[in-house]
Amino acid sequence: MRKSFIVYTDWYDILKPLSDKDYLKVMDGAFRYHRKGSVPHLTGAAKTVFTVFRLVFDRNNELFEKTCRERAAAGRLSGAARRTKGANVHFVQQTGTNRTENENENGNGNENGNVRENGGGGAGRAVTPVPRFRAAAAQNPVYKDERKGSVDRARIALARIKGEG
Repeated sequence: MRKSFIVYTDWYDILKPLSDKDYLKVMDGAFRYHRKGSVPHLTGAAKTVFTVFRLVFDRNNELFEKTCRERAAAGRLSGAARRTKGANVHFVQQTGTNRTENENENGNGNENGNVRENGGGGAGRAVTPVPRFRAAAAQNPVYKDERKGSVDRARIALARIKGEG
């Protein structure tokens, strides 16, 4: 059996009229049922309430076990598909991206040559690493932002305009 079970808030209305003794017996029976799988010996209202609860517990457990079986089957199929393709996704190494050729002279589409002093990045925007420029940054230190250890897109754009990039 599972290590947990669901108690619905709607059940409060069912448990409320029970005496404290019967309430305790029902709740103790629910825990024993889930821990040991044994049905408690109850009488009267406690037996009636627990019987209703047990039906819900059993239905929830069946749904849980069905979901587990379906997920296990899906996992087996997924594993078999990966093995037949010959790829092990845990050990696939990603290679660098190919550099695309840009037909624009300056690379940024700016035809008039005007460049904002802040490099067009806007005030307060964080400099984020851009994967396609990492190879260029590794080769040319002008692209490297020393403070953050990342590629500065504004420096790359300015270097391209000047013909350095």
